[in-house]
Amino acid sequence: MTNELTGKTVVVLGATGNVGAGAVEGALERGARVIVSSRSADGVASLRKTWAGRSVEVLEGDLAAQLTEVDHVVASMGAWWTRPGRFEDQPAASWPEVRGMLLDSHVNAATTLLPKVRESGSYTLITGAGAIKPMATAHLLTIALGGTLALSRVLRFEHRTSGCRVNEVRISSRIEKVPRPGVVPSADFGRALTKLLEADVRSAIVPFTRPETFDPAVQLPDGQP
Repeated sequence: MTNELTGKTVVVLGATGNVGAGAVEGALERGARVIVSSRSADGVASLRKTWAGRSVEVLEGDLAAQLTEVDHVVASMGAWWTRPGRFEDQPAASWPEVRGMLLDSHVNAATTLLPKVRESGSYTLITGAGAIKPMATAHLLTIALGGTLALSRVLRFEHRTSGCRVNEVRISSRIEKVPRPGVVPSADFGRALTKLLEADVRSAIVPFTRPETFDPAVQLPDGQP
């Protein structure tokens, strides 16, 4: 470990989701100051209620406009999407919806927040193995995820020698806030993720299946599930 999180500022995007909530918890346990945001008043109220009494700053509106410099960004946007039928059976409005919540969100976040990351910091994209292996009735999600992998490839290539370390965590297991058999608890994922934030690793794809086997030194080549 070369980049301890104690006292550092970590921005978590998608903090209301199962993965994002875990990232918040993991960063807090390592002593970080965490920033989360929502563009809606209801979202802000929900975040403030969830993280009341913790070292979490909740911002509303344009996040980038309210930040100067941060140490780490964890980008975990998007939600599960599935519809009956084949790809060609989907209404025209479905693709902008899926693309907007996933690919567009990642593109916009990288465009606005990467310039805010300090030279010694990191930017981590959270993706899924669903981009590699199509899932029945989740066709549009697979396409949008594929675009997110392409974005990851570009960012990791462009920042391979810069001060900011850009990495991707590719998840192939189910993560939920409430522990139950067969799923990974969000908090356990978050604790594992901090290993990557604190490690001197860059331009890597690090697979996540179980927290006990997550190792930033174990990496995937581009194109491998």
